[in-house]
Order: sequence, then C-alpha cells, then structure tokens
Amino acid sequence: MKRHDLIDVLTTHPFRPFRMYVTDGATYLIRHPNLVLVSPTTVIVGAAEGHQAGPAIERFNMIGLDHITRLEQVEQTPTST
Repeated sequence: MKRHDLIDVLTTHPFRPFRMYVTDGATYLIRHPNLVLVSPTTVIVGAAEGHQAGPAIERFNMIGLDHITRLEQVEQTPTST
C-alpha cells in the first residue's frame, strides 16, 4: 500500500471506520484515525480497550506498508448517548 493512500483514508472527513487486511491473514479494525501512525515504511496501529477511540492505547502493532493488502470500510454501529 502507498503511504499517501492510507493517509488519505485516515484524513477523510467525516472519518469512516475501516478494516485493514495484511499478508499474514490478520485484520485490524480502525475505529478512529488517532489510533494510527504512518511512517514512510511502517504503520503503527494502536488498540484501545473495548470500543474506546483513544488517545490512550493498551497495545500496538507495527505493520510494514508493503504488507497491507487492502482496506475495507465497515458499517458504523450507532452509539447511544
């Protein structure tokens, strides 16, 4: 995946959650753009506890941009307020 393509998805307004697929078969649900950092060759995906959108994360994964195979938008579930 090209760095600028991922940045475009992360900076789209309004943000739309998406699932990131990688070559080893893993998937990552990206619920909020603040949970993703993009470097020239690597993406750091933070995982928040439960359905929180950050800024605090519980753990993170580092993924090479060349290992991202596709992004798929997911339906956003309504939240009760």
